[in-house]
Amino acid sequence: MKGTIALEFGNGFRRKFTPRIKKRLLDLINNPNHENWNIAYNCVLRNDNGLTTLFMAVKEIDPKIARKQPEDGLWSHIPSRETIIQAINNIILKDERQHKMN
Repeated sequence: MKGTIALEFGNGFRRKFTPRIKKRLLDLINNPNHENWNIAYNCVLRNDNGLTTLFMAVKEIDPKIARKQPEDGLWSHIPSRETIIQAINNIILKDERQHKMN
């Protein structure tokens, strides 16, 4: 599944991502920079059994990311395209697998 993004599966609200949220995530994936990260970091990837945002998902796999949002909004590290894709897939595909087992 390398390079595949699980955005078509939905987001834990049991529905597809809205076009606006999907665009934010894809803009960040295609151009990971400060502006796009500031727009997309708080997108909700899952909202059942606890809220999971993109930022929370990235924190699980990227030791360079800040542990919390900087007060001035200036992130010292922006995750790579590969890290963002992995973080999205980890949360969404994990959520899909759990629901198929239930």
